[in-house]
Amino acid sequence: MITVQVVPFGKHASEQLAKCIAEAKQLDPLTSVTVLVPSNYASVSIRRQLAAGQHGPTYKLGAGIIAVDFLTPFHFAERLASASLTSSGRKPVSNAIVAAAVRNALANQPGMFASVTQHSATESALVNIHRELRDLDSNQLDKLAASNLRTSEIVKLHRLVAASLCQEWYDEFDLLTTASHLVNSDEADLDGEIIVFLPQELGTLAAGLIKSLGSRSKVSVLIGMTGAHKADRDARRTCGLLEIELPNISTTPPVAQHIISTTDPDDETRFVVRTVLAQLDQGIPPDRIAVVYPHEEPYRRLLHERFDLTGIRWNGSSSRRLSESVIGKFTLGLLSISDHEFRRDDILDLLSSAPIRLNLDSSELIPDVAWARRARAAGVVAGIHNWTAALASHRDEALKRSERLKNRDSENPIVEENQTAANEADALLQFILELSDQTNFKTLVPGWRSACIWLQQLLDRYIGPYGVTQLPETELRSAELIYGILSRLRDLENIETSVTRDVFQRTLELELDQTTTRVGTMGDGVFVGKINQTLGFDFDYVHVLGMAEGVFPTNQGTEGLLADQQRQLLGEALPMRSQDLHKDHRNFLSCLATAPYRSLSFPRGDLRRNGERHPSRWVIDSALQLGNSNLDLAFTEDSENWAEFIPSFISGIQNSTFPATVNEHNLAELLSLKQETGDVDAHNLGLLSPFEKSRRLTVARESAQFTRFDGNLSGVVTPEGVRVDIISATRLEAWAKCPHSYFLRHILGITETTHPETELRITALDRGALIHEAADSFFQELINQNSPSLTHHNFSDSEFTRMRQIGSQAAQDLEDKGLTGRPVFWPRDREAILNDLQKLLKNDTKRSQIGTIIASEFKFGEGRPIHRLLPSGKKVSFRGSADRVEQKPDGNLIVIDYKTGKPNDFKGLSQQDPTLRGTKLQLPIYGLAAREIFPNPQTMTDVSYWFTSEAKGKWKEIGYKITDTLLETFDAVIETIVTGIESGVFPPRPSNVTSYGEFIDCAYCDPDGYGTGDLQKQWETKSSAIELIDYLRLVEGNND
Repeated sequence: MITVQVVPFGKHASEQLAKCIAEAKQLDPLTSVTVLVPSNYASVSIRRQLAAGQHGPTYKLGAGIIAVDFLTPFHFAERLASASLTSSGRKPVSNAIVAAAVRNALANQPGMFASVTQHSATESALVNIHRELRDLDSNQLDKLAASNLRTSEIVKLHRLVAASLCQEWYDEFDLLTTASHLVNSDEADLDGEIIVFLPQELGTLAAGLIKSLGSRSKVSVLIGMTGAHKADRDARRTCGLLEIELPNISTTPPVAQHIISTTDPDDETRFVVRTVLAQLDQGIPPDRIAVVYPHEEPYRRLLHERFDLTGIRWNGSSSRRLSESVIGKFTLGLLSISDHEFRRDDILDLLSSAPIRLNLDSSELIPDVAWARRARAAGVVAGIHNWTAALASHRDEALKRSERLKNRDSENPIVEENQTAANEADALLQFILELSDQTNFKTLVPGWRSACIWLQQLLDRYIGPYGVTQLPETELRSAELIYGILSRLRDLENIETSVTRDVFQRTLELELDQTTTRVGTMGDGVFVGKINQTLGFDFDYVHVLGMAEGVFPTNQGTEGLLADQQRQLLGEALPMRSQDLHKDHRNFLSCLATAPYRSLSFPRGDLRRNGERHPSRWVIDSALQLGNSNLDLAFTEDSENWAEFIPSFISGIQNSTFPATVNEHNLAELLSLKQETGDVDAHNLGLLSPFEKSRRLTVARESAQFTRFDGNLSGVVTPEGVRVDIISATRLEAWAKCPHSYFLRHILGITETTHPETELRITALDRGALIHEAADSFFQELINQNSPSLTHHNFSDSEFTRMRQIGSQAAQDLEDKGLTGRPVFWPRDREAILNDLQKLLKNDTKRSQIGTIIASEFKFGEGRPIHRLLPSGKKVSFRGSADRVEQKPDGNLIVIDYKTGKPNDFKGLSQQDPTLRGTKLQLPIYGLAAREIFPNPQTMTDVSYWFTSEAKGKWKEIGYKITDTLLETFDAVIETIVTGIESGVFPPRPSNVTSYGEFIDCAYCDPDGYGTGDLQKQWETKSSAIELIDYLRLVEGNND
């Protein structure tokens, strides 16, 4: 016999449950009672409440829980029927097994899905539909199949999947069917009364089991009602399935007592955590408070981080999925690296994701940071061929440099640095080659068992037992779960004999994404979870977040494969998508009913998604009951103390009664001090507090003084600490252009991270390197052959051809390294470069003056530096490499430096300003080097930049003659630069060039690409400082 009672959700329902248990037990506490609950959460919660006696006695003589089982309908059916199903050799099915059966069915009879059988969305949709249709009988399936062609195809695939699984596997619907059969045939061992507590979205087979139970024993059904007619549709549906009449008892929908509007979800979570902390301070036990949200993103992670930061005990589902664990990230990284052909960033992410062993038989870990630097320095982009070529080339070049320097000075520390670089490059290369071989899925026997064993062996090789045991406890648990998943996935071989890498990867991603762990123990601390998890709970305070329209309720999506029009054909057997709104409303109202005090909050915006947010329709319902449905007006009325508007993060801190963290507390104190005195200098946070440090930095940068926060390191650095024995022109130029960038790059060693894989076309730097390399190789050949062309510059056809051949080889080498941009642009760019190389020969005779070419890539500095004694007595040594040196018939020299860009930046370079205010130092230094190293130091020398491109440079020449007057000017410039460096003068001096798109003029002044407007104003303020007079005189010609 089945009886039904209508109860409001919340405490009233739990009290009625206690009465039903007490009535069933009477005077005997050992009388068995089974309570069918809507969820495992409800099972644990209601058991704790009844055991604590919160809702009255559970038998005539007192409270407490004994001989009462709390089970979901599925677990109850499992208790009754699992032995019968497993005795026949069948095993529980999983989503992965069903997905494999779906893929098999699609492969054999794809029907109208033929064009999308390989799409993951098709597989996912059919798995979900299969689960829904499993609750229908054969007649219902026939009726559904007859409605239209698409539904017929869906039913056909469903039946194929069910038929392929029924012999070896069983699911919850098999359990429910078998349990009903056992009950009807009097074979089930039933003991005591059964109470169905707050059934939700009861399926046909679950309802059938309850009806079968009602035929053999007493069944009491407690139907929860919200008081909202549409939201209570499920209650009426449940009674219809159980073939019982729903009593006509009215209830009143619960409403909130407090409505809060915040700027965004981040501020919303801050406010709620502060509120919870204030409630705890008032003596409210933490287990009497709940903080709930409609969707996991972004609230779950935000709340978990905030509660952990405050130290408040809480319990709920972890915000970390298995895919986010150390082993999970490494596992998925291993499977995905071949998706983009071993892209450098993917590999570096993989290497830093876990403690990876260097060798199979060793516990030594890979040096992931050093390897990352080495891969970038080698110019690796993607592809095993590129890794091999780039790292091998980088290794060989480092070894050559090391050997060359060792022969000159074996004690030079750069020798060891180059040897280390070569060793790192070689070790990384060997590791990558092994990784490529080990992760080659194509070499496997194409089956699930071999794929799972392969992946387990990879984990053993790269992480190993030692690596796993070094991880924290939570990571150890994650590792155990992942190994368990791989063991279970082997069973898919019984369904699907072969598997592709994409399917294997997709399946594992789904398994790792769905499996989560819990934090804390239910009832210990604040409950943090989703709205639909609170059924059967009892709290004093419940805070509901995310109450914005479009967030909760969500906007209605598409109907999917099975439209409501077809679902309606079966009456109440299948849930309809159009009812999702009412289901959410029911969950919302049942959640509010769990506590006498309820607050609702909604964000007015979300930085993660553009657009304004508005309060949910259900917030408006509560506002109407509280007296004013116009929230905008209510937020401004002092009398409407239930409506709270928080205009900003600062306002929330200022008006909070209990800041949640130390930082919030300090900030509140500072804001109060600012409001009272107008200044925060008198704060008592301490000189070493983060605030005081940042305050001093801000004040210093806003002042007109040149401080240590602006790059004034006088007294901090020493001349010896920043001095370089042999220095290049470009390095000195860097200080003149921007001392800040010089300090970061050349003293601290911070270099820009390059991403050649993102370049659409070959970069200007690589293009110039190619031109220089090809030209040098060509002219070196002519010098070795003592070709007459070196003198008359009338190059032969064969020499033109040879230049193109050399250029082609250099271009190919660059392409092999992945430095030529996208393939669609490279052929055209390559042809333009080769044409420029040939035109370099053609236009050689058109230069203003020519001589016999006596040196190409004329290097100085290593073993033979050029020394210069400055007026102050300081000695500076230069190194560098001039592109070409020629000698005229009268013995005078011509020094040429190729430039492949535009001449715009060289405007103003002249005999009067030979260094262009310190930013163009190559020509004087190259001229001095040529005069000193070639026979006659007093030789007259002409130096010039030659812009060797058709499109950009137009073969223009810019230069001058080296004279004593010019060298006096040059010496003064070098004196200023060297003195500035040794004195610790390193201010940021951003250029007036605006960053746009991918172009950033100075990555050190503009690291985020958002411009340097504030830095420009700061420079204008600081530039009058006395410490910057010499620098200002250099770069701006200011003699004041």
